[in-house]
Amino acid sequence: MTFWERTRALIQQELELPVPSQFHLGHFLGGAVLFLFLIEIVTGILLMVYYQPTVTEAHQSIQYIMSTAQLGWLVRGLHSWGANLLILVALLHLLRVGLYGAYRERELNWAIGVILLLLVLAFGFTGMLLLWDQQAFWTTDAARLALERIPLIGKLFLDFLWGGVELGEGALLRFYVFHVGLLPWVTTLLIAVHLYLVARQGLFVPASREQDKPVKPVEGVSDHAEENVR
Repeated sequence: MTFWERTRALIQQELELPVPSQFHLGHFLGGAVLFLFLIEIVTGILLMVYYQPTVTEAHQSIQYIMSTAQLGWLVRGLHSWGANLLILVALLHLLRVGLYGAYRERELNWAIGVILLLLVLAFGFTGMLLLWDQQAFWTTDAARLALERIPLIGKLFLDFLWGGVELGEGALLRFYVFHVGLLPWVTTLLIAVHLYLVARQGLFVPASREQDKPVKPVEGVSDHAEENVR
């Protein structure tokens, strides 16, 4: 079986998972996270066409995207607001899993979910400096001062991530590489593992609720709408 056949089979298996007979919007948070992540990937690729990761051109390229590039303001707006919404929805998804105790007997997937949330936060942190404006500079510099005080590993971490003591060309380039080169691949891999484990273990249903009905998501939404009408 080829890679694409396996991927298609995994997606098909995910779509055919049973949906709890009593479900609410909280069940869609995981799917919303995936949808927002895909939006970030697509809009990020489009922004890469115009963005220049240098201290002299970074902010100017952002201004060009916003004022001159065709629909650039829309693409950057989707990327910016989508990033904020992604952090919020990912946090809500993780909180819901924790509050419902859905991590029980799914500890590995829970750990992967926590790592994914940290990666989402890392996306936001590295992406902020790419704006290269006053707010981004001083916010990142404040984080640098905090990390510098960490015993033993603080200095090593700063040398690796910042490329030196001061924020400059090295830090901007490193943040850009992390934001567009490393984080997307690691996140995509962990999301694939996360979905695979969900497909293997099934959806979590609280013990107080009735057993799952083997319905597909679209059918479940239809039934839920009919109950509300009644």
